[in-house]
Amino acid sequence: SVESSQFSETKSISLESTTSTQVGEASFDLVLPLESTLIAEPLLITFTLSHQDEIIYQNQKSVNVVGFSPDFVVEKRVEKSFFRVTEDIAVKNSGNQNKKQVFKLKTSVIKDLFSSETPDASILKEDGARYLFWELDLEPGEEFELVVVRNYRPFLLFLLILIIVITLYFSLRSPLALNKTAEVFKKDEGGISMLKVRLKLKNISEKTVSDVKIYDAIPHLAGYVQEEHVGSLTPIKVLKHQHKGTLIKWEIPVLEGFEERIISYKIQAQLKILGGLTLPAASGRFKTLKGKDRFSKSNIFKLLLKSKDSEKKQQ
Repeated sequence: SVESSQFSETKSISLESTTSTQVGEASFDLVLPLESTLIAEPLLITFTLSHQDEIIYQNQKSVNVVGFSPDFVVEKRVEKSFFRVTEDIAVKNSGNQNKKQVFKLKTSVIKDLFSSETPDASILKEDGARYLFWELDLEPGEEFELVVVRNYRPFLLFLLILIIVITLYFSLRSPLALNKTAEVFKKDEGGISMLKVRLKLKNISEKTVSDVKIYDAIPHLAGYVQEEHVGSLTPIKVLKHQHKGTLIKWEIPVLEGFEERIISYKIQAQLKILGGLTLPAASGRFKTLKGKDRFSKSNIFKLLLKSKDSEKKQQ
């Protein structure tokens, strides 16, 4: 029999009788299994020869187990689901010596945005490439598990929400855009005596809108200046309101897709305006191609005077 701490093997043999001219002997080969992770150290082997359960010979010999340290064995298992990829990576030291080795996994900046690792990885840039890497220190036969998850679902959700928001914005926004500005037309003794107000109308859609009605108001401290409107629409109605000041109304039968119109008029200050003036927002009502009534509103315009007779305009 051949025995050690790692194996035990028994084999029956036949020996011829020893004579004066011939020695009885036998030879044979044994394949003895050894673990690949067997630690590199002396291994004591005991050889025993017995006959009819009686030991007739025994010897021991120490042999050195050679150390070897191959690269780690890597096994990957990839699981793909809906916009999610999970990599289970098993790294094993198949040698019989303790080994330190860097394990690298190629990645990119884009992939890193959606990746999470267990345990956490470091980033390595090498030869123009980008890697996730782990510094591993494994005992003989030790196995280490890494998990890399690339989850694109939050990005997909964000993209869907963005598309919905953009779609709702363009479907719900008013196709009629109104912008209100004003400039000093005349000054009198350091104060504003007359302003020129400009309303810019634009159909920001490709579809025609109709029955457009524009409404604007002039504060009580100023009044509407009656004049010929060359190159601009003439109001169809100018009314004085007890609380809202002077109300003005214009009508446009049709405004084609992406068509622009300019409405301008002048207002006369009843008293000199020294500090500034706030003009309320103009509004518009119209019908879409489907006959639906819609509403639009312009900005509020503030005109302020600086101390040195210069104007500062704020929208």
